[in-house]
Parts: sequence; C-alpha cells; structure tokens
Amino acid sequence: MIVIKATIGVLAAIWLMAILTGSHAAPEYSDDFLPLTSTITSVCPWGFGDKGQSGVSGPIEILGTNAVPIVSGDYDTSPIQAIVGAASKSGNGRIVGLGHDGFFINGALTLYDNKQFGVNLINWLEGTQDKKKILVSTGHGEPWVGSGDYDDFYAELRSKGYTVNIFSGTITSSSLSDVSIFFISCPGPSLSEAEIDTIRSFVSNGGGLLIQGLGWAWLSYEKKSLEEYPVNKLAMPYGFKWIGGYVSDPTNNRNGCPVFHIFFPQAENIEKKIENPENSQLTQNKSKPFSEIGSTSNSNLPPTVESLTPNPASPQDVSATVKWSTKASDPENDPVYYKFLLKGPKTSGEWQVEQDWSTNNAWAWNVGDSDIGSSAVSVRIMDGKHAGAEDMDDFKESSGYTVNKKQLPPPNVQVATDIYAPGDQRVYYCDEGGKYAVRNRLYLTGPDLNRVASVKYIMPPSFPKNEVVSDDPSKNFEISILTWGRFEQVAFVTTKDGQVSQISYFLTFKDKVLDAQSRGVPFERDCSG
Repeated sequence: MIVIKATIGVLAAIWLMAILTGSHAAPEYSDDFLPLTSTITSVCPWGFGDKGQSGVSGPIEILGTNAVPIVSGDYDTSPIQAIVGAASKSGNGRIVGLGHDGFFINGALTLYDNKQFGVNLINWLEGTQDKKKILVSTGHGEPWVGSGDYDDFYAELRSKGYTVNIFSGTITSSSLSDVSIFFISCPGPSLSEAEIDTIRSFVSNGGGLLIQGLGWAWLSYEKKSLEEYPVNKLAMPYGFKWIGGYVSDPTNNRNGCPVFHIFFPQAENIEKKIENPENSQLTQNKSKPFSEIGSTSNSNLPPTVESLTPNPASPQDVSATVKWSTKASDPENDPVYYKFLLKGPKTSGEWQVEQDWSTNNAWAWNVGDSDIGSSAVSVRIMDGKHAGAEDMDDFKESSGYTVNKKQLPPPNVQVATDIYAPGDQRVYYCDEGGKYAVRNRLYLTGPDLNRVASVKYIMPPSFPKNEVVSDDPSKNFEISILTWGRFEQVAFVTTKDGQVSQISYFLTFKDKVLDAQSRGVPFERDCSG
C-alpha cells in the first residue's frame, strides 16, 4: 500500500508539472523570464466600480514549448493550478498574456504587488528596444483601458520614462511603426484578421505585446466559440490561449477575488505543496487535459447584464417617475438578483444603494428637487453562486440623465408705459433737430413681480440701442426712452429660477400727451438724454 501511494504521488507530481508547463519542457531560455516576477509575492485582479469589486479571472492554457506560466493558482485553486499569466518569446519579440483586465486598474494598483508586477511586465516587454513608447488599443470595444480606469497605471509608467498613447483607430504597420509595446485588452470581434497579422509582424520585428483576455467573458457576452476569440487567434502562435471557466480559491482570496502567489519559476515546483494527491482534485481530474478542467461545460458561469434602460428618457422635470429596467442573462438560467444604485446631486456624487438585492429587475426613481442636475444609475447583478452580498458578477451604468427644475407657468406680468411718474407730475420732452420727442417710462406690472429677476426690453431698429436691460425690482424694472410715434415691441422676462418668457407690448403716447395737457400737467424741456 505504501508503494502504491508513493507511485501515485510521483505520477501526480509529474502530471502537475505537465499542466503547469503545458505538457512540455520549459524553453531553453527560461532564465530570460525571471525579470517578469522578480520581487513579486502576491497579485490580485480587482474588478471595476468606485469601490472595486471582485475580479473573476479566467484560466490560460499553455500549448507549446515557447511559452511558460508566470502566474498560477495553488493546490486548492479551482480549476487546479489555473494559469492566469503566460509569457513567450518569438525571435526578438516578447509576449505576455493575462487572464483578467483588473490587475492594473486604478483601484487595484496599490493592492499587493500589482504595481511592481505591471512595471516588471512593461520593462520586460521593452527589452533592449530603448524606445519606451506604449500604444494602447481602444478601437475594438476594449473596456476600461481608455476611459480613465487605468490612469494611475499609465502615470506610473510615465514616471518610469515611458510614453503612453491611447489609439482608437485601425491597427496598421504605420500606427505601430514607432512603438515598442502594444497593449490590447479584451477586444471584441471587430479586431480583424488583417490587424492580427499586423500585430504579429510587429512582434516578429522585435516589438512587445501585452494581451489581456477572459475566455468566460467571450463565451458569455459574444456567444461564440473560443476559436473565434481574437486574443486566441493572436496568442496561439506564441504557445498559449484563453480557455473557458473562471478561477476561484477558497483559502487565498480578497472578498472572493483570488490572490495569486505562485510565480515563475516557483510554479514549476508547485507539486511539493500537495501532500495527499490521491485524495485531491488533482488526482480526480488527472485523466483530463487542462483545457477541459474548469471549462464552461463543467463550471457554473456568472450572469451578464445586457441592457439598462430608463422610461421616460432624459431629460425630465422634478416630480417625474422614471422606471429603470434591466435585462440580464445567465448561462445556466440561474435566478438573477439585482441591485440599483444612484450617483448624482442627491448623493453628493457618491454611489448610493436605492434598491438592494432582489429578483426585481426594475426600479422606480421618484425624481425630487435634490436630483436637479445630471445623475448616473448603475445596476449590479449576481446569481448567488459567485460574488458575495457586497460584490457582484456583472454591472452596467448609464450616465448623464438630466433632471430639470419643474417648469412653472410664465409669470403673470405685463409691460406698462407712461409719460410721467406718480411722484413727479411732469412731462419731459425734447425738440432738438426739429423733432419732438417725449420721455416714456416702461416698467412691469402684475401679480408675479416677485418672481422676476430681470427684464430685457427690445427697441425698434432705429434706436441707438436695440435692447435695454433692467434688473432693479425697486422700480418695477423701469427704463425710460425718448421717442415719438407708436410701435409694437417685445420684452424678455427672466425669472429668479432661470425661466425666460416673452411678452409683447404696444407703445403709443399721443392720448397720454393730450390727457396731460387737458389736466394741466406741466411740460418741461429736457434734452439731456
């Protein structure tokens, strides 16, 4: 029995070495990979959002002798010893692949050794090129890398002398001509075969290539085979590819997010950590190739959000009720739970839970005065089999929903005209230049004067000034003009809450002059303006 156990242990150790190196011997130049993991002890791919969410890593399979695993899970990782980082060399070109896009986002960069790990990768990919120019692709649906979520990482690289440029165009030999490192992360299906060939030529000419991918995300979102996954088409000639399944670790994790602590070259000796391989998942699965362990046929995949829609659409006024509805799908048709959050004026710009976890995929937002301005809404989902109550499996955000102040009816005011004031019973006139003109008063009357902030009176084209503004409520926004004749004009009234309304007025004073003369009101010459 002792002999049998020993034999099993040897076989398991040999098998484990095989899966960590893709059933191949390590490349003869394996020492060249040591700088990738120098001084690194732990890394953790974090997710996205203001507070950070658990990252669901996906495994990588080593295919040939030209690639090595640089980051892997340990003895109790599921799937067993999942590889989440691989590196390869092709001539003078260098390639690194990672099984998640959250190692270097803003919220993750200060976790564990993530920052130094990222710097190590970039320095290794730069090699001896001495250009230090990085081009980041964003033209194929690549999430996060061009939207500010990587700004801290880019700032760190710039502090090391690198130039980092974001590029949303088609990848051509011209766009890569003066670049030393090309960074592409989880591209969508729009990455063309021609662009893939261009990237390969770039590597053949000595360029560095950093690829991030997620096999399970491609399967869930695009509903296409992994053979069609653009990063697999790109990476397979270099000896590795992304496969289905997600990585978990019950003993080394941060809020459910695996913390990886096995790095090249120690990963090649991980079998020493397994004391009873005959009772472990290692022995139970040793008859299966690594590509099947943790594949989508054997793993429960998390749900994904397909849409988040408001009804009615933006903008709306205060007192409206906006129904936010979301649509999600789960590969195994597990029940999906939803949580809705709001970020805007009401929440002081912070995410705030408005409807906690439930199976209700809709939330009614009763818009109030505190919501005036622009707000964002987020829905977070889970199926209860992956993320904890404070985490999520997926999310979607909708920003820029505008809430306006409730529009009141236009103020009930009118423009009144007169040729003298109650406290100054005189009519002022001017007869210079053979023209006779009378000074007229224009002012507002009406029950809603207290709502008015200012009035802009529009003058006839013949006037020196085409508009005159008054913001003096003490005199009912009065202005005076020296004129003769009759005309119909408009005034624009601005209320204290910013509403602008237009009112018409008709100016004629012949009857008023005759009335003043009949009542003996004195006329006084004044041509002072």
